[in-house]
Amino acid sequence: MGDEPYFIDSITKTAIDTIIPDEDKTFNQAIFYGRDSDVNIILNELKQYPFGFHKRLIIIREAQHLKNIEYLENYFEKPQVSSILIVCYKNKKLDKRKKIYKILESNHVIFNSQKIYDNKIADWIRKYLEIKNIVIEPKACSTLIEYIGNDLSKISNEINKLCSDSSIKKITNDLINDQIGISKKYNLFELQKSLAKKDKNKALIIMNYFAANANKNPSVLILSSIFNYYNKLLLIKQIKKNQF
Repeated sequence: MGDEPYFIDSITKTAIDTIIPDEDKTFNQAIFYGRDSDVNIILNELKQYPFGFHKRLIIIREAQHLKNIEYLENYFEKPQVSSILIVCYKNKKLDKRKKIYKILESNHVIFNSQKIYDNKIADWIRKYLEIKNIVIEPKACSTLIEYIGNDLSKISNEINKLCSDSSIKKITNDLINDQIGISKKYNLFELQKSLAKKDKNKALIIMNYFAANANKNPSVLILSSIFNYYNKLLLIKQIKKNQF
């Protein structure tokens, strides 16, 4: 549970890919979605015995939307030993004061999926690529972050697209620009430069380009980038002011 969905999704995918063999999934694997599921039906599924395999895997996605989740308390106290339950509780946490949390904490595994600080995203990207034996140029890493933001799911998806070519051993800034589709003339870096130089005409041209290509340039990402840029300027100004 926690506010970083990427790690929750990664753990869940690994479980789906590795715990139950493909030929046994039909009878031994069930996936529920909190918003559309009845907790009593989930309980009934959890109490079923495996068929043709020694384990069953039950996953509750978007469990934060599951009504009456506290009905699972009795099951958590005495779980079916042949059932593996993964509860994906995203973007929030269970109240630690509640009985259900205390039961989970004492008898089960709780994974706290915390967001990575913005200043640690570059390190995360480098380590993610190290596993694939690929290096990335610092500028390319910065471009990727500026273009996508701190969404680890989107970052990993773009990286995986780039790495689908087995011949790639190094990710350069040109490769990022070419493969992800970042315009060399009209991008967030150029927008920041034009704002810094007070070049109103160029800034307007870039913004018009963004508006005409909204699918590749979401407004939330643009506004976030501009906010972060000016926030950094204010911090630098404050630091200089405190030095005198």
